[in-house]
Amino acid sequence: ADLRSRRRQEGGSGTAVTLEGAASETNRAGRRLPVWAAVAGIAALVSVAVVASVFWPFVQGNNPVAPTTDMVLGSEADTRPSIAVLPFDNLSGDPDQSYFSDGIAQNLITDLSRVSGLLVIARNTSFSFRGQQVNPRDIAGEMGVRYLVEGAVQKSGNLVRINASLTDVSSGYQVWAGKLDREFTDLFALQDEVTAAITNALHVELTQEERRLMSKRYTDSLEAYDLYLRAWEELWRFNAGSRLTAINYLNEAIDIDPGFALAIAMKATTYTNRSGASLTHSQHSLDTAFELAQQAVELDPELPAVQSALGIVHMFRREYDLAEKAHDRAVELDPNFADGYAMRAWNLHFAGNYEQALNDFQYALRLNPKPPFPYLNALGEIYFSLGQYEKAVELSQEALARNPNGQRLRLFLAISYAQLGRVEEAEWEVQELLLLEPDMTISAIPAIAPYKDPAMVEQLIANARLAGVPE
Repeated sequence: ADLRSRRRQEGGSGTAVTLEGAASETNRAGRRLPVWAAVAGIAALVSVAVVASVFWPFVQGNNPVAPTTDMVLGSEADTRPSIAVLPFDNLSGDPDQSYFSDGIAQNLITDLSRVSGLLVIARNTSFSFRGQQVNPRDIAGEMGVRYLVEGAVQKSGNLVRINASLTDVSSGYQVWAGKLDREFTDLFALQDEVTAAITNALHVELTQEERRLMSKRYTDSLEAYDLYLRAWEELWRFNAGSRLTAINYLNEAIDIDPGFALAIAMKATTYTNRSGASLTHSQHSLDTAFELAQQAVELDPELPAVQSALGIVHMFRREYDLAEKAHDRAVELDPNFADGYAMRAWNLHFAGNYEQALNDFQYALRLNPKPPFPYLNALGEIYFSLGQYEKAVELSQEALARNPNGQRLRLFLAISYAQLGRVEEAEWEVQELLLLEPDMTISAIPAIAPYKDPAMVEQLIANARLAGVPE
């Protein structure tokens, strides 16, 4: 099949920008995404995942961690249909409308992932096949799924057309196909119809609670959704400049709709990332993140991304039990929430449960077989804590290949090199790090790496000092 798409850019500028006091107004003159495209991103989460009927083996080379015995044994009894939604083609004749087709596919992933009777692959993995001329059977084999959803979207005036199909790749049989036309004002109903058609074709029974959660709408403002989607794209670049842009978009979205819980939760994440990813920690940033995350949960505690945002803040506050509780709730709400499983494992790691963290990360990797660089970053840190420093270096290098401006990546790679006695390489990474973040100092490490065990923090500090991180 012709899977015309482009892989998400995970790099970006490393310009250091302070988030506090960021202006809430952004010049919209150069914005490429039209307002109507926001609707397509309904319930867009930082990552979504789907659950499979037969737990196929991990694809070596795409996964840095082999499945544990418990994971493999547990998968053999899993008879749920496994499915991946590929990026939908944009047939509108306007490349800028690719955001719209992406939003349709992403929303479908979000809806399907909340169905406990399915195993759905996360967007990061399924969208990585964008633009590749690959046999569907090979794609399905690489992701470990039986079913593929492919489609195309066309918007013309006030009309929207969605062509979609569901194929059983093992037999090549097209289980369902549909051509659906609606007025743009009926887009929500159109998306619900596609989801219902797929679940019906797979003979999956939805619970009343699943039906209720899938029918929720999170804002009535198309403009607020437009800003939210733009912020979502920026945040995934994981650098200080893009975080500033994201927070500006989010401030505008929240001004339009003060009850937009997803936007408030994402804003909390931008402040948390300032400490964890850009390494410029301030207690004010973390306090602001905590206030925002609590506000989002109060507005809508049934959103997995909202619970996960609160869990990450709790982790950096060293409130490990509260973090675990929030992540547990996130994956309870969305049993295919790959990021929720990954962040829960990362929290276990900082709490001192290193082996359990590595084991639990396996399920996130099953749902996201081509993990984004933050997963590799977290896994590298877990391997460092386990004393497997060569593996930590390998994963950090792979993550840096995807995001050369990853400040946290360079710090932990330098620390791992120093631990192995490769001091020159460690010093080089620190020099690169300081070009990205000149304010990085040894004193920031306890906040950046919230280990429960003080000995682990001291080990990091000793190696950072050896690598040349300034006092």
